[in-house]
Amino acid sequence: MNNLPGGDFNNVYRGSSVTSTQFSLAVRDAYVRNYLDTGDLNATLSVYSSVTYNSYSMSCSDNGQFVTCTGGNNAIVYIV
Repeated sequence: MNNLPGGDFNNVYRGSSVTSTQFSLAVRDAYVRNYLDTGDLNATLSVYSSVTYNSYSMSCSDNGQFVTCTGGNNAIVYIV
C-alpha cells in the first residue's frame, strides 16, 4: 500500500438499498473533511443523517482503489 488515496473522492455510491443518497453524501463529506484534517485514509466517523435525524458510526477503509464505509443500520457507502 502506497498510502495514497484510491481516487479523488468526488464520486459517491450507495452500497445498499437502506442507504439514502443524502446519507451517502454526508458520509463522503465527513470522510473528506477528516482526510484533509488528518491525512488518514482509514477512519471511524460519526455522521449525521438528515433522513433519520440521528448520528451513526461509520468505519471507512481505503483499499487503494476506492473507500468503503460501513456502519449505521447496515449502511454501505463507496467513495472514489
